[in-house]
Amino acid sequence: MPALCIKSALREQAFGMFFYLCHTPKRTITPSVMAQQKNHHPPHKPVKPVAAPKRDTHTAKKTQVTSPFRIIFALFAAFFILFIPVFYYKDAMDVTLMPRLMVVSGFLVILAILVFHRKNLAILDLSPLRSWLFPVTAAYLLITIFSVVWAINPRESYFDMVRTSMFLWVMVFATLIFRVHEQWQEKLPKLIAAAAILASIIGLVQYFDKVMNGPSLLDDRRESIYAVIGVMSHKNEFSNALMLMLPFLIYGIYSLRREWRFISIVALILNLVMILLLKTRSVWVGIALGAAVTGLFLIFAGHRVKLPRSWRIGIAVAVLLAAAGVTYIYSLPKKPDDFSIVGRIQNITDLNSPHNISRLNVWKATLQMIHERPFYEGVGAGNWQLLIAPYCKGMFSTISSLNWGRPHNDFLWVWAEKGLFGLILYLAMFILGFYYLFRVFFFSPHTRDRMLALLIAGGILGYLSISFFSFPYERVNHTVYLALYLAAAIVLHHKAFPRKPLKTNTKLLLAAAIVMNGFGIIYGYQSVKMEVNMKRTIQAEKQNRFEEAIHYAQKSMNPFRSLNPMAYPPEYYVAKSDAALGRDEQALEGFRKTLELFPGNVWTISRMGLIYSKHQQYDSLISCLTYITDLVPALKQERKALASAWFQKGEYQKAIDELKKIPNYKKDKEVVRNMKYLEDLMAKEAVGR
Repeated sequence: MPALCIKSALREQAFGMFFYLCHTPKRTITPSVMAQQKNHHPPHKPVKPVAAPKRDTHTAKKTQVTSPFRIIFALFAAFFILFIPVFYYKDAMDVTLMPRLMVVSGFLVILAILVFHRKNLAILDLSPLRSWLFPVTAAYLLITIFSVVWAINPRESYFDMVRTSMFLWVMVFATLIFRVHEQWQEKLPKLIAAAAILASIIGLVQYFDKVMNGPSLLDDRRESIYAVIGVMSHKNEFSNALMLMLPFLIYGIYSLRREWRFISIVALILNLVMILLLKTRSVWVGIALGAAVTGLFLIFAGHRVKLPRSWRIGIAVAVLLAAAGVTYIYSLPKKPDDFSIVGRIQNITDLNSPHNISRLNVWKATLQMIHERPFYEGVGAGNWQLLIAPYCKGMFSTISSLNWGRPHNDFLWVWAEKGLFGLILYLAMFILGFYYLFRVFFFSPHTRDRMLALLIAGGILGYLSISFFSFPYERVNHTVYLALYLAAAIVLHHKAFPRKPLKTNTKLLLAAAIVMNGFGIIYGYQSVKMEVNMKRTIQAEKQNRFEEAIHYAQKSMNPFRSLNPMAYPPEYYVAKSDAALGRDEQALEGFRKTLELFPGNVWTISRMGLIYSKHQQYDSLISCLTYITDLVPALKQERKALASAWFQKGEYQKAIDELKKIPNYKKDKEVVRNMKYLEDLMAKEAVGR
């Protein structure tokens, strides 16, 4: 409760700060200054005629009337920078994902009406929409939609469609707003600095409460640091979000003055401290990669951003010291506590670390899935988790280890679900972003634009790094920041290399934005409603109120989404409750419906096996247990159950064969005793024959 109160108070302070900084104060000219200007007569010197510089043709029009877009920018920035990162709905199973998707879709509809309002069309400049990033992203969205033809469960494809549509429209509106509102480069870093301080303080409060003053392990045996999630759904998601703010914080230190430079420095320090405490290795790698590339550019091309020679030397020394520090850490004996900071750094490259081996196995399984299909075909958006288990055969030692919702590598994820063309288009978005940013860095006449372009390029490198080890692709907050990065790249590039005006039917754009994001609202609402009812289902089930559990599970069924965040459909919970109430035939029917939505789900097949065992349907039981033990050969109890089923059928040799497959079976006295008993039975039968 104290942490929640602090969150609320900090949120109010952040919004107050936002309204202060979104309005740049006018310079006041005092009478004394006016007198000095009036009495100052500089000596007359002949002036050479100078050719007028090439002007951006839209600048004059922008400076005439920008007040509507000043307000629109304020709303846009407040919503995405201050509100979305702290918004959550506690009654949902995943308190951030679907609630944020729903409200972002709703806000994009409002934004479309404001931006494309007829009174704003005279100010609006659509020429940046000529950027190749927009047709490439639109083509990627079309591939995502088309991939549903390969999906075994089309309803699980809707989330990816809505998320990709949201990404496209956030990028569109950010581009149009940044293009018109020239002060975005000054105000956005201020807002992000305020958001970074707010997020870091919330994280530090949780750290002192959960880690410093709490138990060392959580109830699920994870380290207590996993309880530090800010207002995200996971500590790694929180760490990723903090990392994505860094380019704008550093730019604020570079470009802002006085109190805002100090605030940006404080925000940067707090962010880095929090990132260090969270111990998310992919974020450390992302920061190292982005900092190394950015540092090298500043060392060898720092004159392009007017960086003093002393600063360039300092950056070079810092890069060398960082490299020496990492080398020293790897030269140390391996830490017994591999969750310490030194241990976490050391096991980044340790392929045999338990923190890495599971992920590597899932990558291998995903590559096998990709290899078995034509290069142009995927398994369909959102369907990777439904089909991955058979490819993990023999890779894990427990059933729970098969419960992977994502491959923890966005590139493999996209490739597996959307085929090679989907992967090419996905990578093309980043390639175009880098192309625009490096052109700005090398050819823009504006020093600050060059610096911002370089820092955003470093931020995108960091995003790509965490994409290689995690799944920022899924999360709304990370998707928004990627859209802001690419929109900034487009606007900076357009400023340096203006394109000819674009004439298009804004009514069509408005209609498309309303329809696409309107579907996002419906999908988000139905998903949140499903999760609320699923949460009630699980609570009722835990309290043995099975009829109530069935009621809420049936209420959660909808035409847009079939699985909850734990990858179980409502039919699974209905079947479980029916089984608990002794309605076995209904339970089996429910489990069969579950397998139609999630083929090969191990937990579902295991529960079906329990019912078959109860009714002595040994052929069906053997089929279930054989499937499970083929996937996870190290399972001991399931092997014994399978041997028992063969025994009941009188297949003693097959029972012995199953017992021999138990790891180290000779050390298990019970197994040895049962094998001896089976061998004696076989000997008696042989004598009798």
